[in-house]
Amino acid sequence: AILGHIWEAFIEHYIESPRRPLRILPRAVAGLLAEVEAPDARLRLLCDHLAGMTDGAAMRTYRRLTDPDFSSILDLG
Repeated sequence: AILGHIWEAFIEHYIESPRRPLRILPRAVAGLLAEVEAPDARLRLLCDHLAGMTDGAAMRTYRRLTDPDFSSILDLG
């Protein structure tokens, strides 16, 4: 459920509405995504990032999406 929620947010903010992303991806990944135009390649990049997330990174991302009071100094990088 957590990874599904994150995936849906990635799709919504980086595929369906790429001009107004939530900034939930690391800058390096967002930069790569901005350079890719092919939809399949964009989806693959998001899938690879999600698959490579540690449990901690996934939990922080999920909390950022669902808890308006949550923030982390780790998210600034």
